[in-house]
Amino acid sequence: MTEVEGIPLKRRCSEVAEIDIKKCIICQINTIVSTCSNAQARMKILEASRIRNDLVARRLEQVDHVLFVYRVNNECYKSYILKKTLTKLEESSKATEESEGDESVPTPSVS
Repeated sequence: MTEVEGIPLKRRCSEVAEIDIKKCIICQINTIVSTCSNAQARMKILEASRIRNDLVARRLEQVDHVLFVYRVNNECYKSYILKKTLTKLEESSKATEESEGDESVPTPSVS
């Protein structure tokens, strides 16, 4: 399980609990930090969740993409959409796909 600042991000589909749309979609924790919902920022979260394919992505599958909220702080929104991290994830995903594609059936040699 991957953890960022104590927030579990990778879980099995069966571990996705009931989602409270009044809580931050990323951490689902009760805190005194207020949440917000901006259309442009929601799109960034949706794109990041597509790349990450993690617990947040599964949460987003269960809610209306206009209704979710998030906390704009370093632990949630800012770390979740960090471009450097997303770029590394995309590169590693592409490398994995390419290496799986290289494992083709060997052609028999002609003598």
